[in-house]
Amino acid sequence: MNQKIAMLITLLLTLVFLSACATHELVRPGARGIHSVKVHADTPEITSSKALSQARSYCKEVEKTKAAYILTERTSYKGSMSERNFRAAKTFGNAGLGLIGLGANAMAADGGYNTKMTFTCKQPLTARR
Repeated sequence: MNQKIAMLITLLLTLVFLSACATHELVRPGARGIHSVKVHADTPEITSSKALSQARSYCKEVEKTKAAYILTERTSYKGSMSERNFRAAKTFGNAGLGLIGLGANAMAADGGYNTKMTFTCKQPLTARR
């Protein structure tokens, strides 16, 4: 009985670990090998990082190459409140203050950043000797 429980726990942990790995579900394959991905997150840095991760995963797993070459990357703020208020809400939410409805929940529902990236997959360049 204990072996079955241990095996089940191991299986569940493996599934959780694999689901945390980079995926490419947001990548849209394009004509002539130019693909795009659009990601939404709370900070410009996170959106850019997630978009790059998706591009790399796509190139590695779908096109069987090792490198994603970024062609364009554009990050913009999207939300009904001003970007300044969004950042303030995020700061207050992270500090646990949540003042006047500006906590993390209100902030997450109202805004964030989008990064749209186009890329192509190629074998990496090798150094010449």
